[in-house]
Amino acid sequence: MIRNLRSTLLKTVASSGVAALLLTSTLPAPASAAGETAEVWLTDLGTGTRLAKQANVTFSPDDGAAGTSIVLDENTQYQQMDGFGASITDASAWLLNYKLTASKRAEVMEKLFGRTGIGLSMLRQTIGASDFNWEIYSYNESAGDTAMNNFSIARDLPYIVPMVKQARSVNPNIKVMAAAWSPPGWMKKGQFPDAVHPMATGYLDPQYYGAYANYLVKFIQAYQGQGIPIYAISPVNEPGLQIKDYPTTYMSIADHNNFIKNNLGPSMRAAGLGTKIMAYDFNWDNVSFPDQALADAAVNSYVAGTAYHHYGGSPSAMTTIHDKYPSKDIWFTEGGYGSWNPSFTGMMREMIAVPRNWSKSYILWNLALDQNNGPTVLPSSINWGTVTIRSDAMDSVTYNDQYYAIGHFSKFVVPGARRVASTGYNGGTLDHVAFKNPDGSKAIVVFNYGSASNTFKIVWNGQKISYTLKANSAVTFKWTNNGGSAASTVSLKASANGSFVSADNTGADPLVANREAVGDWEKFRLVSNGDGTVSLHAVANNKYVMADQNNGGRLIAASAAIGTWEKFYRTDAGGVTTLRSAANDQYVTADLNLAAPVLYANRASAGGWEQFTIASAP
Repeated sequence: MIRNLRSTLLKTVASSGVAALLLTSTLPAPASAAGETAEVWLTDLGTGTRLAKQANVTFSPDDGAAGTSIVLDENTQYQQMDGFGASITDASAWLLNYKLTASKRAEVMEKLFGRTGIGLSMLRQTIGASDFNWEIYSYNESAGDTAMNNFSIARDLPYIVPMVKQARSVNPNIKVMAAAWSPPGWMKKGQFPDAVHPMATGYLDPQYYGAYANYLVKFIQAYQGQGIPIYAISPVNEPGLQIKDYPTTYMSIADHNNFIKNNLGPSMRAAGLGTKIMAYDFNWDNVSFPDQALADAAVNSYVAGTAYHHYGGSPSAMTTIHDKYPSKDIWFTEGGYGSWNPSFTGMMREMIAVPRNWSKSYILWNLALDQNNGPTVLPSSINWGTVTIRSDAMDSVTYNDQYYAIGHFSKFVVPGARRVASTGYNGGTLDHVAFKNPDGSKAIVVFNYGSASNTFKIVWNGQKISYTLKANSAVTFKWTNNGGSAASTVSLKASANGSFVSADNTGADPLVANREAVGDWEKFRLVSNGDGTVSLHAVANNKYVMADQNNGGRLIAASAAIGTWEKFYRTDAGGVTTLRSAANDQYVTADLNLAAPVLYANRASAGGWEQFTIASAP
């Protein structure tokens, strides 16, 4: 959102959460890191170097010498990451669609979302209009239509939906969350009484609570009908904000809670939607609002957690909420940059501080804006896009500092990664945060916010690498454990029935979880693919396990090679593992109410039947 209200962005301090969640894998850690090679990616603005690959560095035994040490402990794990991303606003989508040729658009999309680019993995879409639109609109302008008979997302179909689809085609693992700036104007009271501003300011009339809940349900269903699943939703963006020039909605904590527990939550459940509800979705400086939301037992039962923006307060507010409500998740959903907070130092320090304070995401604001910081309904804009696409030319694209800043994370940390412990500030000017990806690879981001170069070492598993980082420079190290392709022989046990998974099929029969002991057919080679996924290779028949898309996603050991349908995202938590198909984004389950539990990849969320124990097998 526009940030003329803030002249400065408060400085952030990277501090880890107090109440650590200890999660350990049942697979043994490598006995030694000696000889392990790490990639090095550097941004040094002084030399014009931006997220550029440097010469690899190699781990060697730590000699215990004094100095600035950052110690990485991959067995001390915190929150699971959903990803890093931005918002394809109306302005962004219009520029991508109409101001780039097809070939240039494909190039830009790859650089934003692809593996050779920075791999952005989250989108936060607006529900109807925001401030960065050609005009203000909602999905139902028929006053009094509480049944939503005239609901339509037709306004989004020419270029917003196609751009979201194209981003998802480049990165199928993108999670899409959504937030509403305002209900339709006819549902509001007290709004700015100018026909030019029909949705600006005001509050949701209580008589339309049910209609607005139906409106949001219809949005989720309409986007899903376009092949865009909505991962999470917040009912009102920045509920305390009132600005006349674009859609804003005042919502008190009492109204917020009543709407969620009496209308939105029940309506979404009645519709059978698995979309998460995020509470709050505003700045760090109001700790009371999210606290009161989660303290309400009924609201707590419907919401997945709380969402935050950076235009006031400190990221430590998220740790305060986490420590009080540790079972609820936290997301950072909007971070705008512009002329009021242009510092690369500020970007890097905040992007490190946000996950260190329990957020599962970091989402920038506009993915793209033009040379005038628009298009926008505002009289003027001081916001910058992640990229600048000129509106007075074709194929003119500039990648801005926030592109490279977030790339230090998004390119190396995939959805499902865990933040892991990284400790040590002996040098006094280094911020850092570390992650472990589902394939076992590690990534650590280090930023030197001091005025001089800083030489430090990263210590991991008794080994170390040393590096000298210039002032105001960022570096990401990533290593994969012996190249990320070594296979361990493992067994899988379904947690729900205590039986081992078997690939013993006489033809094209699916995997089942019904064996009491481990034999050859119950052994699998667990292969790390180096892209955040793993594959299972049945020892007995030398075939890869695939999610058979022609049979509802059932798992069968029948593939000779690894393709998309043979890849799975692995998540370890509390001693159990879940597997999610990379091809259809569904969890592997052993529960189909059959005589023998047949394994399918067809569950949208993980429960008891989607949990497995993975252990080493001889």
